[in-house]
Amino acid sequence: MKFKSHIVTQASGSVGGTTYATNQGGLYMRARAIPTNPNSSGQQAVRTNFRTLMNAWTNVLTAAQRLAWQVYSTNVPMIGPLGDARPIGGNANYLRANAPRLQNAQSRIDTAPGVFDTGSFTQPTFAITPSSTSMAVTFTVGDTWHASGGAMFIYASRPQNPSVNYLKTGFRLVGVITGTATSPQSFVLPFTAGTTASAMFLKASASQPDGRLSVASIVKSTPA
Repeated sequence: MKFKSHIVTQASGSVGGTTYATNQGGLYMRARAIPTNPNSSGQQAVRTNFRTLMNAWTNVLTAAQRLAWQVYSTNVPMIGPLGDARPIGGNANYLRANAPRLQNAQSRIDTAPGVFDTGSFTQPTFAITPSSTSMAVTFTVGDTWHASGGAMFIYASRPQNPSVNYLKTGFRLVGVITGTATSPQSFVLPFTAGTTASAMFLKASASQPDGRLSVASIVKSTPA
């Protein structure tokens, strides 16, 4: 549970049976939900990747490499759930940079970035075929991530009512665009898209060739 003031003008997390969160309408409270654990193949793969990365951090990286990740963390604070910028630690940054790379069969990067930012990318555009699993993604080949060793990761939500304008969770991996790929790229969605009267949310993040992982962007798209 995190508080920004004693009168709870901002809060994030759970206390007892109450969960505090924020959406476009501001702070709200709801009954705490206990998540299920179906132990799906996707979840197992993610857990395996984290174990692999933790082992690499402890037993493969040198002390100098771990220190370099800590220096990167100190110089590149992340925005917390209450909007405060704070360093998350070298280990967490190493995991953050490499977990999506392993999930998408990209090479692990052990050397910490020497550029102190998360990198950036041009927002891609998505063309979804209604009532199908077909989607095309158009991206900018001049972006800095679009080079050997770089990648863009694409995720999608289930179809949503068009009145929904804000979504943070429930995304599934669609696939990866490698740094040498041509634009556009075609993908098979993990869910069947709705009709033109529905909407989907798409999330993208870019990994620079040196391992810097961008802040993810989320856009609402209507099949057409």
